[in-house]
Amino acid sequence: MFSMAEKIGKYKKLLAPYGFKLKKYSEPKSFDNYYIIFSSKDLNVRVWQDRGFETMSISSVHKPEEWFDIGLIKLHLTKARKLDKVYSIEDLEKFLVTNFSNIKELFDKKRSETKDVIKELGKKRFREMFKGHFADKG
Repeated sequence: MFSMAEKIGKYKKLLAPYGFKLKKYSEPKSFDNYYIIFSSKDLNVRVWQDRGFETMSISSVHKPEEWFDIGLIKLHLTKARKLDKVYSIEDLEKFLVTNFSNIKELFDKKRSETKDVIKELGKKRFREMFKGHFADKG
């Protein structure tokens, strides 16, 4: 098990150079589920764990309720063809810090078309990951 102080400290160290500050967090409860949200003047980053699966999401400060999986953002920016790839939290952390300026640009409030592309990519990823399990409705 981990302590929230350690998790928060880890992400403070990772995100502070990009202007992020801790906004809020939850203490682990069932299945060690938790979330930590950091905010900068442009973006929000949410690190969360649900039933042992740890991942990251990003939202614009202009639409903080609209979160995007950083794995989808990585697929979009790298033009990856293998959509069913599941990234480790370490992969996502590395991607975030090495591509921060590109990610920030994607979430400029004038970039709604990019958000639509990422949403569509999420649908395609779901269909690829679960092909054969659901009827394809487009």
